[in-house]
Amino acid sequence: MSRAPEQPKDPIRWCAALALAFLLGCLPFLTVVTHPYFDEVHYLPAAREFLTLGTFINREHPLVGKELIALGIALFGDNPWGWRLLPTLFGTLALFAAMRALWFGTQSRFATLSYGVLVATGFHLFIHARIAMLDIFYLTFLCVAAWQFAGAIRQPEQGRWRLALTGIALGLAMGAKWNAITVAMLPGLVFFFARAAAGRRRLFLSRPANFADHHDRLRLGVSFEGLQAVDEVCAGDRVTTDADRGRHTDVLFFQLIDGLVGERA
Repeated sequence: MSRAPEQPKDPIRWCAALALAFLLGCLPFLTVVTHPYFDEVHYLPAAREFLTLGTFINREHPLVGKELIALGIALFGDNPWGWRLLPTLFGTLALFAAMRALWFGTQSRFATLSYGVLVATGFHLFIHARIAMLDIFYLTFLCVAAWQFAGAIRQPEQGRWRLALTGIALGLAMGAKWNAITVAMLPGLVFFFARAAAGRRRLFLSRPANFADHHDRLRLGVSFEGLQAVDEVCAGDRVTTDADRGRHTDVLFFQLIDGLVGERA
């Protein structure tokens, strides 16, 4: 009886450590500039108007990002800490979420942690995480959406609630800045075309799959009937065969189609 391959260890603690180091690296710089600078001169007045229920200004942008800046001011005061601490916290979450998305997408510790180091030390995130602008909020929500969407594909048993969180995060991203619209459609398109490619008669309304009588409609040469040696302790739902030579890429693909989007029509 063959055994499933050993699964790579999730580097979630290292991801959290990198995110914490990024946060600690940002905090000392929040008060270096004591006055509003760059586009803060537009967004801070708009946030103050929210707090006083005054005039609705800066109407060209949606509300979520400015409401979050206003929340920071309400919590920490109308000062550099109040302006920029929430963007810094969101930037930290963006880094963590981006690493988690890559981990679920690749299952590679090296790729995940290297990516985290590169993102943390690049100037884009480091700058946006220390200034009261809208970009860091919509970027963070997009990263969270990518994290949850990749997690739904990697772990189909958690697909429903992860996809729900993906949709919420995408909505918040668009609510923070319109730029997110161009990216927000991608998970939905992937979901639709994957479901359509599965050969389902009903794309949106279907009942749960019965894996026992599943047949490979994509003609990739692997079916659930041909799977052997399920190691429930070590592999859980990630099963493999000798023909796979320890690789479970094909299995994960079928989990995407049947466990996440391919309920039998």
